[in-house]
This record gives sequence, structure tokens and C-alpha cells, in this order.
Amino acid sequence: MTVEGQAAALWVEVGSCQRDCAIEIPCPGRPLRLDVDPAFDVMRRLDPLEVPPALSTVFGATDPLYVLPAAAPEAELAAWRELAAGWAAPGRPRMALDSELEAMPETAAWILGWSNRFAAEVAGRLAEQGVALDGDGLRLGGETTPRGDRSVCWSRAAPPTRRRPSAGSPPHRSPPCPGWPASCPTTPGTPTWRSR
Repeated sequence: MTVEGQAAALWVEVGSCQRDCAIEIPCPGRPLRLDVDPAFDVMRRLDPLEVPPALSTVFGATDPLYVLPAAAPEAELAAWRELAAGWAAPGRPRMALDSELEAMPETAAWILGWSNRFAAEVAGRLAEQGVALDGDGLRLGGETTPRGDRSVCWSRAAPPTRRRPSAGSPPHRSPPCPGWPASCPTTPGTPTWRSR
């Protein structure tokens, strides 16, 4: 608590409370400001909308949906199925072709492949952060990752109407080896991506 006429703030610790907690703080002067948890060390469960975008959120989700690109060649689809099986192990992956879905999944999802009809929608939701997906590749800020034989991966937080994250990984020719992109760096509030 900041108190008038005092150089240092008055620090008061309160024990564990239930939903409501009433305390009295004797002040040596007029209180000017009260800071609750100024050191940010109160433990609480975060609302899903407070969690920054990270691939670990989708990797840790219960039964995520792997959305495969129906327009991809069979060899690419087989590689995506192998990747999904590796990530879901020891369980079985829940998969669907993008053509089988009417809209973006409402559950935690992997949107896989450059030709996935939902890839542009995921990238569009990141447009305010400088992300654009087009026929040439993925643009992030001023840098472009061309489609070619490259892979990119990004993660975005769930919009307010959804409570589950989604991630995209659209390689052009074939997906990377199983386990990719577990080592992608993440920065809260920004798209996660890696060029391979």
C-alpha cells in the first residue's frame, strides 16, 4: 500500500482466504494506492483465454483433431497420417479431411498442409501480427518463407468464442519427420513459426 508521507510502500501479507477476504490494515497516513499481488506470486488457475499461444497447448490437449488437406497427393496424406500417429502415441489420432468439415474445428486442432482449406483462415486470424499466407508462401513481418519444400508452423490462441487453441503446419511437398515441430520457439503473443 502506498501511504501519503511514507517513502516506502507498506507491505502486508494476508493468509489464504476463500472467495472473499476482509482484512484491516492500520495506516500511519492517508492511503493513496493499494496494490494487490504486486509481485505476481499468487497461484491461481488461468482462464484458457489468458494462456499465451504455444504449441505445447495443442500438444497437451486431450484428443486434438488432425485436419488433413483433402487436396494433397496420397503420399503427402500418408505422411500426415504417420505424423499424427507419432504425436498421438500411444493413443490413436483423431483425424478428418478438411473437406469433411463445414467449419474450423471447435476443439484443439492441427491444421496440416499448405493446401488445407483452413490454413488461410488460421493465418488470417494472425494478420494483425503481420502474418499472411498466399500462393508464394507465408509472410511474417518482412520475411517470407516460400512454399517450395519448406515447412512452417504457427500457433494461435483461441478466439473469445472458442476455448481451445489451434496450430498450423503447412509443408508443401511432404511433412517433416515425426516429432517436428516440438522444438519450435514460442514467444507469448506472437505467431510461432520455424522454417525447415
